[in-house]
Amino acid sequence: MLDKAASVNYRMAAENACLKQQVDTLRSALIECRSALSAQSRKNLSPKIARVLASVRPSAKKLRAQAAGQS
Repeated sequence: MLDKAASVNYRMAAENACLKQQVDTLRSALIECRSALSAQSRKNLSPKIARVLASVRPSAKKLRAQAAGQS
């Protein structure tokens, strides 16, 4: 039974690490895209982009908290 729990924990930790890396990559890509926009487009999209960037970090923290709670 402990082996099964350890296996599940290891799998979830690996999945969480992969998801964290993907979130960081997407966040970096969004920041790069934002900097490539013209000043007017950046001004128009800034509130939306800021919301997305703000929502990315808490989501990753929430996933980690859920994973910690399940283990």
